[in-house]
Amino acid sequence: MDEINSLNYIIRPAQPHELRDVLALYEGARQFMRESGNPDQWGDHYPPRDMIEEDVAEGRSLLIVSGDEICGVFCMFEGDDPTYAYIEDGAWLSDRPYVTIHRIAAKRGKKGIVRAACDYARKTCGHLRADTHVMNRPMRGALTKYGFTHCGTIYVRDHLPRMAFEFIDQDVF
Repeated sequence: MDEINSLNYIIRPAQPHELRDVLALYEGARQFMRESGNPDQWGDHYPPRDMIEEDVAEGRSLLIVSGDEICGVFCMFEGDDPTYAYIEDGAWLSDRPYVTIHRIAAKRGKKGIVRAACDYARKTCGHLRADTHVMNRPMRGALTKYGFTHCGTIYVRDHLPRMAFEFIDQDVF
């Protein structure tokens, strides 16, 4: 179901015929990360094409659209994320059900993409989690600005550390 949010973006599931656009967004995000001092978070090949195809097929890949322009993409997962089962140097704020936001990418120059993704996810569940690389200052800033709390360190593929964040909508809980 398409949804218009407070930034006048439309959030909707990505379709298989839009795979080229989604791949281009992720390539642009990898390039931006390299240019902004974060070459290691996604490297040259993350997320891989087969993961993106699966995200699209499963309806987890959501596009952030303005008019006919695809401005961003993110994945939203409902339910427990196994990556978040262990956290060190801190603790989660709540063990209630949550939604996880992963793989956010914005078209260069587009503003409010993280906010649009969080607003959308927040309507699904007022309890959100996300993670990012310590060198991803733009993402850390966007999460903090939205109201996320840094909760500690989790580990992703190949035991790589990530800063873990959590948001709890006080109106819901």
